Amino acid sequence: MPLAGLIATMLTLNSAMAGGSIKDLDKKNGFRDVALTQRCDQIDGLKGNTTAVKQAVKDGLGADKKDQPFLGMLHYVRPSDSLEVGEAALLGVDYTCYAEQLLSVRLTAYGKRNAEPIRAALVEAFGESTAPDPDNGRWVWSGKKVILTFSHDPLTELVTVVYASRQMLDAKTNNDLALEQAAVNDL
Repeated sequence: MPLAGLIATMLTLNSAMAGGSIKDLDKKNGFRDVALTQRCDQIDGLKGNTTAVKQAVKDGLGADKKDQPFLGMLHYVRPSDSLEVGEAALLGVDYTCYAEQLLSVRLTAYGKRNAEPIRAALVEAFGESTAPDPDNGRWVWSGKKVILTFSHDPLTELVTVVYASRQMLDAKTNNDLALEQAAVNDL
């Protein structure tokens, strides 16, 4: 076998032994059984304040037509969600929808005892962080479709993991900028 082939084989084996990669993050595109950008009304078991949506539509902040989604951010939980990730205990799993699509999923936990197994599971699933900042307790995995952040605040011991859709974040940013410009034009 030529040297180049041997090196390629060794790199492939090392990558396989190291676990997942950032490509796996984009392929998964979500958390457990939900996909980022999925319509929120298609996610089983979401519980939130739908009265707020109806009032927002009534106030003109959105529409009840499928081609004119509510352009607000709504937060939900699923009472049926398991609050365990491997050996780590979660405080909660929260879902944020924007324009009636899943923008992000946030996991929260408490303490070093939970932080270490969660971060280890993320590394196993998606490889090493693309932007590690261990001095500040923050790691980021930045894929083409998904941005994943892990943070462990050393003062409060709060652990936060956020899976977010890059597409939805960009859409929200663009909408916010358009609204801001419209307000400036009204001055």
